[in-house]
Amino acid sequence: MFKHVKRIVMAMFLAAIMIQPAQAEVVMKLAHGNVADPSDPYQVLALKFKELVEASGVDVKVEIFPGGQIGAEQNAFQDVQTNIIQATVLASNNVSSFATSYSALDLPFLFTSNEEFAKVLKENEADLVRVMIAESDVRPVAWGVQGFRVLSNSKKPVKTINDIKGLKIRLPNNAIQLATFRAWGSDGVPLAFGELFSALQQGVVDGLEMTYISLASLKFYEVQKYVTDLRYKLAINPLVVSEMWFEKQSPKVQEAIIKAGREATAYAIAEAAKMDEAGKKILLANGMVLDGRPSDEQVWIDKSRAIWPDYYKLIKDEKLFNGILKTLNIKKP
Repeated sequence: MFKHVKRIVMAMFLAAIMIQPAQAEVVMKLAHGNVADPSDPYQVLALKFKELVEASGVDVKVEIFPGGQIGAEQNAFQDVQTNIIQATVLASNNVSSFATSYSALDLPFLFTSNEEFAKVLKENEADLVRVMIAESDVRPVAWGVQGFRVLSNSKKPVKTINDIKGLKIRLPNNAIQLATFRAWGSDGVPLAFGELFSALQQGVVDGLEMTYISLASLKFYEVQKYVTDLRYKLAINPLVVSEMWFEKQSPKVQEAIIKAGREATAYAIAEAAKMDEAGKKILLANGMVLDGRPSDEQVWIDKSRAIWPDYYKLIKDEKLFNGILKTLNIKKP
């Protein structure tokens, strides 16, 4: 009798286990403002991150919302802060609006190659993560590089610093970038990215600064003619997640996200040079004129580095800044 009751109890226990719902799938909503084109730098990073996370063995699904569906970059970052969405990809100059120590990455002519940034990341990753979390409650988990920002316009070739005078150049609303162009004798026009294409069509602005691949993938060749290989700022685009959301995940999920982020970073940086060259070919094929570097490049460098000290106050975390400069073997101007 006792054995019979025991078997019944065990059967009921096993049945209860079998009908329990499976552990809920973790969904990560990842939004960015660039196009869904698989050759676009933001989408390249987002797709590789999604692929690696979902192949990691943890029950996480990454849903990508490209094309600014969730809003402009700074709006998306705010949504990540409050966990309305869990992740976004954005330009580092938009991160510095929230984590001001990231203004270090906005300093003109800081980097000379993608490889230099990879070295900075390798030697300063812990501080880059620590500072963004401390200053914005958002965590960087992956990094993309899409080459250097170059100068384009619809009016004339820009071969010397005097040629930029009189041109209305659209810039992000970033204090360091605006000051850089003022130092060159150009009054940059701060304008939301979503308004840029129509502003170029209507002549509100004459040009912009952007990477070759972004000029190509976003079809700015339809409203621009000349490109100067200015290379004044490396376009760095971190993939960030909500720290509030991240802390709620299991150690296994956290580990999978960090690992996928590092592997996606290596992939994106390796692809950057290819994207740069692909962008140039598309621009040439669509009638743009690539004028190469300015003949007086050192003048541009000297004038822009002269503004660095004006913005040290934004870089609150000296440990991070000094670490970056040490890696790059640069002395503070």
